[in-house]
Amino acid sequence: MLPSPTMLNIVKSCCRNGQYALVPKSWYYNSKLLQKCSMSSSACITVSPPACQLDDPVNITISGLKKHKIYTLHTSLTDQKGVPFTSVAHYRSDEHGIIDLDKTPSRGGHFASLYPMGPFISMVQQGPSGQHARIHLTDMYSPLNYQLEVYPDAVGYQLMQKGKSLGLKPICSTQHTRRLMGKGCTSIPVRHGRIRGTLHLPPGESEIWSL
Repeated sequence: MLPSPTMLNIVKSCCRNGQYALVPKSWYYNSKLLQKCSMSSSACITVSPPACQLDDPVNITISGLKKHKIYTLHTSLTDQKGVPFTSVAHYRSDEHGIIDLDKTPSRGGHFASLYPMGPFISMVQQGPSGQHARIHLTDMYSPLNYQLEVYPDAVGYQLMQKGKSLGLKPICSTQHTRRLMGKGCTSIPVRHGRIRGTLHLPPGESEIWSL
C-alpha cells in the first residue's frame, strides 16, 4: 500500500526506465530529476455536468490512465476577492485505467475515503492560511470557475504550490462552472426597519423563495 504523503514527504516524480518513481524531498532541487517522462495524450478528465448549480452533485471521471497507478487530482479556484483556494487528493486507477470518484476512494491529501464531492468541499486557502478561511462570495450572479488538473504519482500540497517553477505539468485538465443563482432568477433588496436582506425569486409563478 502506498504510504501517506506525510510519511513519504515526497511528491515529485522522475524518470526511471520509462516509469514514474517517487523520490525523497531533498531530491527536488536536483534539476536532473525534474525531467518529465513522455506521457500518453489519451488521458482525459471529465466533469458531468460541466456546469451546474453550486449545490448540485457532479461526477468526476479520469480515463486513459495506466492501470493500478497513483495519480493526483488538483482542484483550484480563485474567489471573488481574488484569493486562491486549492484541494489535493490521491487516487489509484483501476484495472481499466479509470478513476471514477463515485467509486474510487481518495488515498490521501486534503481528504480520504470515498467522497465524490471532496475536491470542492475540502478546498483550503493556498499559501498562508488563517486570513481567508472561507471562499468569499459577494456577487450572486458571478459563477465559480474551478480548474481540475491530473498529475502522475502522489503530488503533495506543498509541492503543488511550487509546481510550475519545478516543471510539473498535468497530464490532463478541465474546467467546471458552479453557479450561485439559477437561470432567470431575480434579486430584490429588502430594507424595512432594521431588516436587511435580499429576496431571491425563481422565474415564473412559484411559492418558493430564498431570503
